[in-house]
Amino acid sequence: SAVAKDLDSCTVMYGFNIQEKWALASLTKLMTAVVAIEELDSNRIVLISERAMATEGIAGNLQLGGQYSVSDLVKAMLVLSSNRAAKAVADYYGFHQFVEKKPVKAVSLNMAQTDLIEPTGLSSGNQSTIGDLEKLISYIYKNHPEIFVITRQKTVVLSELAKNRSEEFLNINAFAQSRNDFWGGKTGY
Repeated sequence: SAVAKDLDSCTVMYGFNIQEKWALASLTKLMTAVVAIEELDSNRIVLISERAMATEGIAGNLQLGGQYSVSDLVKAMLVLSSNRAAKAVADYYGFHQFVEKKPVKAVSLNMAQTDLIEPTGLSSGNQSTIGDLEKLISYIYKNHPEIFVITRQKTVVLSELAKNRSEEFLNINAFAQSRNDFWGGKTGY
């Protein structure tokens, strides 16, 4: 599946299997980031719980009991694809309430072929079409361009606030590392 669209003119230049449904994998974190940005104060401090640490993946080197701002956890989920950061944000909000916000947002964006059941993308139950993803990307482009700013950075710094410790990480997206014309985006399987 593929789509190429000019986001300024809304002109679709190419489309292939636009309505074919696929597992979203880590592309799920785009909607997780949107909901986090819209629902949570970016400066709020989130404690990394055992539940978050039990989530698959070590990206971002988050520490049990560590304290991170929502904005740093959003960076970790977008640039490093940190499942633990996505889970920590959802848990902080209230896991079930957070998960319920995602399909509501999808419906508001007319993403009728999208199913979102958890925040990380680890479940194959998170599914969508490239046509629906294009709607999400257009929404992000117009309403949350800071997501693209975050995802095109070559590196990000995450600060653990309790121990006053910061660590710099390379963006896992090869385009961010090698292309000066890269506007941003999210990796996924």
